[in-house]
Amino acid sequence: MMDLDLVVCTKNRHELLRQLLKQIKMLTPFNRLVIVDSSDAPLNHKQILEDSTVYIYDPAAKLGHARQIGLENCRSKYVLFVDDKIELSPSCVAALYTALDASKDENVVAVSGNVLIGYNDSVLKKLFSCSRPFGEGENGGLALLNREEVLALGGFNRTIHWGEDVELRQRLNAEGKKWSFIPEAVASCRISSFVELLTKMKKHGSGCRHAAVLGGNSLKMSLRLVGRTLIMPLYYGFKTEDPRVFGYYSLMNLCLLYGYLRADL
Repeated sequence: MMDLDLVVCTKNRHELLRQLLKQIKMLTPFNRLVIVDSSDAPLNHKQILEDSTVYIYDPAAKLGHARQIGLENCRSKYVLFVDDKIELSPSCVAALYTALDASKDENVVAVSGNVLIGYNDSVLKKLFSCSRPFGEGENGGLALLNREEVLALGGFNRTIHWGEDVELRQRLNAEGKKWSFIPEAVASCRISSFVELLTKMKKHGSGCRHAAVLGGNSLKMSLRLVGRTLIMPLYYGFKTEDPRVFGYYSLMNLCLLYGYLRADL
């Protein structure tokens, strides 16, 4: 039996939320379900409300604040965060749980799955089949955390809307803790178009800027993103032998860099 609570942060995606919860009930035994809803209007879907242990509506909540609310309302040893647009594979949650619960490294306090983006787009599917999207392990959209360990370090930063996972990983690393990536824990992200993905990349860049400023490593993060924009599209273009992958990844990283440079601090 998994000692597990589940948190879903949602915003204006009630139909996707319904689909996710239907899937989770078939795949994942959990003790508590906490839904933190920052939509324009509160949820009125009877079945979802009946399935949830705790439903919290806060339309002004930034993502970091929503995740922290969810974490504080859980009681189990482990907390699984799943974004409303995620589609899980059958073995995804079990892979995350085993990786964290059976880890021989006591410093590992969080793990993230391999979220593939663009399964409705052949070029994105090719790109994400050979690369890890977004970062060095952290992905708050599909993450299993040791609740007490993470809360002891302050949890998620309530002031951050995007990049709250990046900022938390930085603090964990500073304390000698680790947030690991589990490639076999596969899930898909329901991104409907490449334009939607570019918007996501811009927001992620803004979040990286906030995390960098709070972590005092703005120069390091800036150099990393510039290097990523110049080098990674070439790498994946050659790796896949598809010039479209080079074009897609170039645009994605340019949006990431634009979001970073134009972030409203």
